[in-house]
Amino acid sequence: MSGPAAYHVAQMNWGRLRAGMDDPVVAPFVEALDRVNGVADRAAGFVWRLTDAGMTAPENDPAEVMAKDPRIAVTLSVWETAQDLVHFVHRTVHGQFLARRAEWFEESEGPTYVIWPIPAGHRPTLAEGKARLDALATNGASDNAYDFKYLSRRGSTTEAV
Repeated sequence: MSGPAAYHVAQMNWGRLRAGMDDPVVAPFVEALDRVNGVADRAAGFVWRLTDAGMTAPENDPAEVMAKDPRIAVTLSVWETAQDLVHFVHRTVHGQFLARRAEWFEESEGPTYVIWPIPAGHRPTLAEGKARLDALATNGASDNAYDFKYLSRRGSTTEAV
């Protein structure tokens, strides 16, 4: 019998909206946020996510961390395993909205998400996620900052890398 996992996986994703949050162009995305977040909150392996209330600290303020751009939307969450994260992202209603990303978000030259291992119980900050995202963009995928392709190549979707 094994004990609790020593590591979980954190993920941060971001995008620059095509218009402000109150614009009809992004209304379907904005209207779906509570529904998709609710699915995440109930998903197998879900541990934690940064909520709007948690974004008041400077290290979690999207405007401060993500280039002072009010059209940046960002999420940060923790999952027991990479497999749990993969399931939520691609095999729940979230996948339907992910497929429509181009309708609501501008294209980005660099990565729009990053995954990394964290000690179980740790709650990452957006600043930490941004540093991992920058490392992924600069150095490519590694065991410390990776994407789904990296997990697939390693065959590592059942536990933290």
